[in-house]
Amino acid sequence: KDFYSRLGNQFPAPEWFKKGLPASPLDGELWCGRRQFRRCLSIVRNRASGDLWEYITFLVFDAPSLKQPYEDRVAFLKETVINVDKPSRTSGGGSSSSSGAK
Repeated sequence: KDFYSRLGNQFPAPEWFKKGLPASPLDGELWCGRRQFRRCLSIVRNRASGDLWEYITFLVFDAPSLKQPYEDRVAFLKETVINVDKPSRTSGGGSSSSSGAK
């Protein structure tokens, strides 16, 4: 349940961000929005970024470790991966939009 780059670098995501992810490896992308690559990289590389992860969404593309046809892997993702409430920076706690993992 950790995030790794294509080069094998580990990204220290907070536990709340990883909640709801299956034990099997997933292929996807950590995303902050259009033209936000540097911001995203800054957040995921910094162990102290904590709540800044609320700006990141994990877009799940595949579950390649499952030895099944692609359509079955997509069905697995739809059944298994859940949205996670992100901490809210504007309301002093609670949750804001859901989309820790999609």
